[in-house]
Amino acid sequence: MIFKGFCVAMIGVFLASCAVQYNDPDPATWVVAYGIAGVFTAFALAGRLTPLAIPAGLVYFGWAMYNMPHVPSSEWLHTETSRESGGLMISAIWMAVLALAWYRKRHPASAQN
Repeated sequence: MIFKGFCVAMIGVFLASCAVQYNDPDPATWVVAYGIAGVFTAFALAGRLTPLAIPAGLVYFGWAMYNMPHVPSSEWLHTETSRESGGLMISAIWMAVLALAWYRKRHPASAQN
């Protein structure tokens, strides 16, 4: 029940993330990125967990690291690329949660240990 509540909340987060892209210079990229995370979450909410969350999470993580500004300045938190990296990192962490849920559903004996 708690997991389903988190899924509903994360669908809201990903939908809101898609909605605020209207004034971004490259909105299609980010709508697709957050939309994919939302679709994975909707499948999880429907009980259709998938191991594809693992490669998706790795892609989000790698993309976040690539986008992370490598500037030794306190201003890096105020750049668009750092905010994009934050959104990608949230997506990567959530994909890890979905992958763990898939694993625990597939291997229930290991979840009890």
